[in-house]
Amino acid sequence: MQNANPNRKLVIVLLIASAVVLGSCFVCAILGAVLSPVFAQAREKARATACMSNLRQMGSAFAMYAQDHRSQLPPASRWMDAITPYLPQPERTLRCPSVPAQSFGYAYNSQLSGMNYQNARVQKPDVPLVYDSVNLARNATDPVTSLPNPPRHLGNANHALLVDGTVQSVAP
Repeated sequence: MQNANPNRKLVIVLLIASAVVLGSCFVCAILGAVLSPVFAQAREKARATACMSNLRQMGSAFAMYAQDHRSQLPPASRWMDAITPYLPQPERTLRCPSVPAQSFGYAYNSQLSGMNYQNARVQKPDVPLVYDSVNLARNATDPVTSLPNPPRHLGNANHALLVDGTVQSVAP
């Protein structure tokens, strides 16, 4: 009779330990299900912030390009190639982080191609220069009349670098 008692205690301890482990797994599963959307939203917020930062850096690159080219904006057919020397990390900066890999996701307002940058800043300060686009190719151009594009970022918004150098989040 004395041998049955220790086995019974061992079984009870093992059952309690199993219940604790299963309960912990259940709690972890619930937390994962609850926190997963929060983490996804935080990742998209980080991508949207990086996109706006990319556009700000492009704004500086356009200004430096214009200084070196008699105040002219780059030609539409090779605008990314033209501002690449003015960007510290062009491969990262010229890609919107919210688009698939190997895509770019930005388009240049072809109506501004070759314009005098200083005149454009005075005459058209709130016109988009570069913006989120469904055209994902390198050196993508588009007349601004094709806007709005489907929203890409949180808050159903797209981002745009305006001619005056500011970056805005724009709802379509």
